[in-house]
Amino acid sequence: MKCHELDLARMVQRIKSQWFGIILIELAIIGLTIAAILFWPRTYRADAKLFVQVGRETIGVDPTATTGSTIGLTALNRDSEIKSVLETLASRQIMDMVVTDLGAEVVLGDRPVGSSESAGRSFLQFPTLPSLDPIALAERAVIQMEEHLTVHAERDSCIVYVAYDSDSPELATAVVDSLVNAYLSLHPQLHRNESSLDFFEQQQSQMQNRLADTQDALRQAKNTLGAASVDGYRAKLELQVGQVEAEQLNVSRAHRAANAKILDIQQQLQSTPTRIITSQVDRPNTAADLLRQELYSLQVQAMQLEAKYSDQHPKVIMIRRQVAEAQAEQQSEKTTRQESTTEVNPVYQKLLTSLSEQQHLVASYQGQLQQCEQQLQDLHDSIALLNQAEIDIERLERNAQVAKNNLMLYADKAERARVDQALQQDHISNIKVLQPPHMWQKPISPSKTLLLAGGLLICLTFPLCYALVMEYLNNNAAMENASFKEIWLGNRAKSVEST
Repeated sequence: MKCHELDLARMVQRIKSQWFGIILIELAIIGLTIAAILFWPRTYRADAKLFVQVGRETIGVDPTATTGSTIGLTALNRDSEIKSVLETLASRQIMDMVVTDLGAEVVLGDRPVGSSESAGRSFLQFPTLPSLDPIALAERAVIQMEEHLTVHAERDSCIVYVAYDSDSPELATAVVDSLVNAYLSLHPQLHRNESSLDFFEQQQSQMQNRLADTQDALRQAKNTLGAASVDGYRAKLELQVGQVEAEQLNVSRAHRAANAKILDIQQQLQSTPTRIITSQVDRPNTAADLLRQELYSLQVQAMQLEAKYSDQHPKVIMIRRQVAEAQAEQQSEKTTRQESTTEVNPVYQKLLTSLSEQQHLVASYQGQLQQCEQQLQDLHDSIALLNQAEIDIERLERNAQVAKNNLMLYADKAERARVDQALQQDHISNIKVLQPPHMWQKPISPSKTLLLAGGLLICLTFPLCYALVMEYLNNNAAMENASFKEIWLGNRAKSVEST
């Protein structure tokens, strides 16, 4: 089985025997390497760097959103934001904008940048066969951009790297510049709603009209009630009720006191004389003198009649009776008479005056009590009207406050939308161009060092590879001859045994 082992001496012998061919092949490899270094199509790269800082697009939301107006920095995911930037830079929208800006022929390299004439075909470019599925020129330009565009960002970095490879440094620079400008113009639009300003201005106008209508209705309700505020008017009514009730209590107490005083005065009047004696004088009794004269005259007449008539005569009897009566009256009369002078009792008069005053006070107190009762009734009616109108006024005040809050909210959001629109028009965003599009004069491919190293490696390893291949082929041939010989000997032995 020595045929399976490598014979180094034989390999060296084979290399020496074929040294001329090997040298020619190595010279050809060196020539191809030099030709590749000199004539291989160059690929140039232009790149730019964008700095994604924390800005309105990061911590803000669209004004039409129903969530909070801002998001806490601790809740932000910067990785997702950077990833969104990368996806947008490599999106079809951006590429279409670049193709529209530069032109499909410029992106494909058929026309120089800034020229309207088509570029001539290089001698190293071979004509391509017609495609079975024809593609529009703009689509081909987009596909080429997808193949040659590089967009990436390092982990935990806010720097986005954009690069484009092309056989023309001017084309690579133009594509990167157009791509960066397209993204800077598109980025604010992606984070802002263009219809927000019109929407919030319309809502603000509606809220102003609603607030004005509600305030007019509230003003009319307060004017009808005659109050500036429900609480103030209620406090005023309650204060007035307290004052009237206190006055009613005082008047009632005074009324009862006056009635009691009237009863006391009336009792005093019953025990007080109306008039009193002021003086007494003793004077002659004129009546007694007259009675005495009349008695003397009757006695004279009786003596005359007794002289004329008998004792039984009616005239004598009648005159005697008159004399007896006159005597009785004359005896009852005193010789002197006491005359008294009287006047109205001043105590009684004072009591009458006090009684009249108290009666006037009672009448006044009764009028005041009636007036207090009427005032209390009016105040209670006003409180009942206030309680009835309070619900409507509170509803109007609540609607007015809600409309005012909504108006302030819409005004704030409209202002934010206006600022966002102004920022969008001025292309102000959180994306800053850290490095403008830069054209590298040195091509990125082919690598001359790599081509030279590859050529030298092939030249050095070719003789060994040639010897190994030839040895492997000789070993395989020997193995096939040995196997054939064994098979032939085996078949010969079987034929001998059979005979």
